[in-house]
Amino acid sequence: MLDTVALVLDSSMFAILNYDAFQPSVRGFFQRPYVTLGGRGVAHGYLNPSRAEQLSGKLYPRLKVTKRAISGSFQIVMRIEFSVPKLLYKNNFDEVSDQQFNEVIDTLKERLREKGVLLSRPMLVDAPLSKVDYSKNIVLEPFSSSRLIINELSKADLKLWLDLEEVKYRNAGYGVKFRNNGFELAFYDKTKDLLKGKRSDKKSEEKDNAIQLDLLERLNRRDAVQVLRIEARLNSRQKIRDTFKRVGIKAEPTFREAFNDDFSKKILHYYWEQVQQGYRGLEFFPNSPSKMFSELAKLNPDKRLSVLLKAVGIKVLTDEIGVRGYRNLVNDFSEASWSNSRKTIQSLVTPVASWSALQQISEGLADFKPVKLAEYETNLYSNSK
Repeated sequence: MLDTVALVLDSSMFAILNYDAFQPSVRGFFQRPYVTLGGRGVAHGYLNPSRAEQLSGKLYPRLKVTKRAISGSFQIVMRIEFSVPKLLYKNNFDEVSDQQFNEVIDTLKERLREKGVLLSRPMLVDAPLSKVDYSKNIVLEPFSSSRLIINELSKADLKLWLDLEEVKYRNAGYGVKFRNNGFELAFYDKTKDLLKGKRSDKKSEEKDNAIQLDLLERLNRRDAVQVLRIEARLNSRQKIRDTFKRVGIKAEPTFREAFNDDFSKKILHYYWEQVQQGYRGLEFFPNSPSKMFSELAKLNPDKRLSVLLKAVGIKVLTDEIGVRGYRNLVNDFSEASWSNSRKTIQSLVTPVASWSALQQISEGLADFKPVKLAEYETNLYSNSK
């Protein structure tokens, strides 16, 4: 499903009624005396929702107006960033589907008008995207937890295995973020993140937490539902284009085109599969190298003996010295050794346990039905007694 988006509109597409509402004022962007752009040739003005506005029960978008010098002229654009489900529901436990696009547009247009920004409905519908977060809430089975799943993901050094720039574990093991150029894939415990956000947005994965603090009271009950949240954050227009192309989506990165449940499912499934490949390649647990060889041979009858033997050797070594140690070891032979080792493991079908904590994510992404808090209210209140 769609969560946070950032739309970028040219100055010809909107009108600002109160320049001085922005910090600093953007009056000098449009009227004399014009603002001095400085050495970098750029200036910004911001209008963000206050905590009081969030507590009032209305989500207002974060606005950023930018003026920059371009080839002897000037360009003024407005960036409009907001959480789609929070705009409608005041929380992002409830998920938004395709059928609600018109409602989102109408609500956003009205909230912008309340903040003194006027623009037409068609401008919002086809607005270019500079950021989009595709997300899914996975309601976990009883006796399972987000932390259990995060711990499973931490067993393999996915940073090295998937060529990531950074893997960051936070909040005492209740969240993990995989980062690459222009992209983040985050998994975190929804309730624990809200607890962090209650004190400060800087401590949590999400922004604008004040508007959904009532959700915290409902989720943070004894034995209440456990919710793992997964977000694929495409943080640039180019990354959106690249990802669309990678998963076979033929569409422009506009608000109308991106607001698509099928796109959400494809993109989340694609990135989850990348994580699973790294995890599967390192985390199957046969009793011995000989049993490992037998299981791999049975599951991969088309593979040559040399490939199977290589896979067993990789697994034995990574179990003993870790992925980083293995990489350092084989890089002494050639720069391609590490890359070839990864390709060998990822080309194989590996044994899968009859039950795995990670299965719940796979099943949730396969089902991909919108989660609604009302469906769990009875359980929440019965378990609080």
